[in-house]
Order: sequence, then C-alpha cells, then structure tokens
Amino acid sequence: MARLYAFRLGALIEYNKSLTQATRNFVASHTTQVYENNYQTKRVQADLSRTRFGPCAGGQSNEPLFEVMRDLSKQNDSGAPLEATPEQKLSIESRRDITQRRDALEAAMLSKDKSQISKAKSALDQRRRALHKLILLRAREDYFEQANKLRAEGKSTDELRQRSRPARHRCDHASLDMGCLLAYWTGEAGFGNRSGTSEELVFDGKAEDRLEGAMVWLLRYAAQDWAPLSLAVPVSVTSAKKPKRRGAKPVEAPKANQPESWVCLLCDEHKPFTRRHCLSRHNKTVHIDKGAFDQSFFCPHCTLPFEISSAIEWCDHVEKTHGKMYAPIVSSKLLAETRAPPTKKTPTRSSKRKREDDIPGMVVLDFAETPQKRARRSDEEVSFMLLETLEGPDNSTHSGFNSDYGEFLGFFFPLSAMAKTRR
Repeated sequence: MARLYAFRLGALIEYNKSLTQATRNFVASHTTQVYENNYQTKRVQADLSRTRFGPCAGGQSNEPLFEVMRDLSKQNDSGAPLEATPEQKLSIESRRDITQRRDALEAAMLSKDKSQISKAKSALDQRRRALHKLILLRAREDYFEQANKLRAEGKSTDELRQRSRPARHRCDHASLDMGCLLAYWTGEAGFGNRSGTSEELVFDGKAEDRLEGAMVWLLRYAAQDWAPLSLAVPVSVTSAKKPKRRGAKPVEAPKANQPESWVCLLCDEHKPFTRRHCLSRHNKTVHIDKGAFDQSFFCPHCTLPFEISSAIEWCDHVEKTHGKMYAPIVSSKLLAETRAPPTKKTPTRSSKRKREDDIPGMVVLDFAETPQKRARRSDEEVSFMLLETLEGPDNSTHSGFNSDYGEFLGFFFPLSAMAKTRR
C-alpha cells in the first residue's frame, strides 16, 4: 500500500505540472483542498521563486542564494564575539575623526544651540556605530576562519572561545543582588519610592528605559551571565532604635557608603554640606524657589548633552551618573508645597456716606461706620434722654410724632417711671 501511495503521489505531482486543476482533480477523484492539504510535501526541492516569477526572480538560477542561506545555519557558534572588546572601544575613542566630532559637540554645547548640539551628537553617534560594526564584523570573520581551520585539523576551539570573549565569572545565583532588578522597576536603589516607605512602582518619563534594562537583566540571568548582575547596590541604613532609658540620646548605627560631604553641582563655588538634608534645603531655597527648573537645560557636568526638564529628573540624573554625594532629595510633595509667598492685602476703607441734615424728631441709623462702644446707662438716664428728644430744645412736644412714639416707649418703660424722671 505504501508503494501504491507513493506512485499516486508522484503521478499527481507530475499531473499538477502539466494538467489544469480541474483535470487533475478529475483524474485523482478529489478536490483542490484535499490535494493542497495532503499531497503537497513540506520539503520543496524546486525553486519556488523561479517557478512563480520566472526571469523576474533574478538571473537564471537562485542556487547561490540558497547556498548562502544554508551556510547561515552552519556558521552558528555560541563562542563567536558579539561586541567589541574594551581595547577596541578605547582605540575607537582615540581616533582622529572621533576626537574631532567630540570637540565639535563640546563647542556646540558651549554655544547652547540645540540644532547644532543635535547635529554634532548625531554625527558622533553615527560614526561610533559604524566603527563598532566594522570592528565586530572583522573580529567575527577572523574567528570563524580560525575556528574552521581548527575543526578541519580535528582540534578543539575552547581556547579560541576564551580569547574571543571575556571570561565570565560563574557564581551562585543566591549571591545575586536583587536590588539591581528592583531598581529598574521602581527607579530607586531598593523597592519603593524615594521615601522608602511605599511599595508602589514609579511610572515617570524614564519608565520605558528602565523596562528595557530590566529585560536585559532577566535575559542575562536566564543565560547564566551573572557577572554583571552581582553588582552591589548601596542600601540606606536606618538608625538604631532608641534605648529604653529615659533621657538618653538615640544611638545612630554606622552608615555604610555614606559620603563625608554633599556638594551642589548647580553652584559655581561647589560649597560642601555636612548632611544631605542641608543640601536638599539649599537646593529648594536657592534653585527651586528661584525658578532654576522652570526652563529645561543641559547638565553642565556631562560630556554628552543630557537635557534636564524638572527638579526630580535632575536628582535622578545626578545620583545615577555623577554619584549620590551630589544628589539632593526632591519629591513631588515638596514641589507641591513650593508656592509663591502670599502678598499682603492693604485694607480698603469703605467710602463714608454723606449724612443729610437731621430732621427734628427722626432718628437716622448710619451703618457705614462701626459703632463705638459707650458706657452703659441706667434705665432712668435712657428714659430722660428719650423725653428730651420728644419735647425738643424748647420743651415743646411734637404732636404728630409724640403720640405714636409715646406708645412705643410705653411698651419698654412704664409711664410712672417716665413721669418720675421728668419731675
């Protein structure tokens, strides 16, 4: 049965080349879908591009192209160099064209022209990448040439691999410092934000770059390339607990990797500070409050231009690039509290309403001014003053006003008391 099936398969392949699909399906008694799913072999020996496109496929034959593609799998060697060695990188930096482009970049940074800076930086980076590619290509060609020669002689290529790549330090994964990986996720040397009390991730403008660094860390760990992953990260040491004895001062624990002085890189005189919070207070009062970070600027101490757009970005850049001894502590809470000082409002005095002439027997209440406090009078004095107001200066009462106002006064003061006071 197997031989008959092979005959059937070979015959249908020949029919497929000379007959149409309808005739082929009629002879084989099946459909086109059945033929494509069951009779097509996975290993196609024919040149499909030549069969489909004819002379447009390029030349009379693509056999040289297929030979090169087959050789790609044969040249796969895990010991081949993947990057330039430190000596090769140093030789690149000492070239005349690289030094000229570096000087042009420094001149553009001094002129503070962003277009010239970007142009000089792109020219320098482009030349560096091209030289690195050429050196790596030449190193790989030499390696494969020597490796093929050793294999043809039946010798081992272990020594060649050790010379092509730097020696890797194989260490136990238990000694790895996970703070390196956590620093990529949180943006800090340790799990948490700058205060060290939160376990939330920091999603700022550099989160994407830190994600790439974390992926590289995980790939190195999977490849057991543990030498770059065992770098120690300085962890802040908290002070010891206070002793139980009353009145005793707290004993501070010894601080590891703590610098003796803290320096501000934004000041020209580089004044040192004894503590980090002194540097942070200086950074807030001298630089943040006076608007030093209102506009973006380039780091004055970096060889390559690095743009700073905020106080938090300046703190992160200084700590990662120049060192912790130059980095103040800046948080979003501190920036929220930084406001302009309140302006004193001069008290505005309300315009005094012009008083009209007094009408005899009519009391006018003026609410424009705050009434002054007077001494409290007795009931007899008040009643006497009211009677004087009703009678007028010549002891003549106002008949039109006295009848109505007298009833009002009688509600508060008895007539007997008023009469007694009048006598």
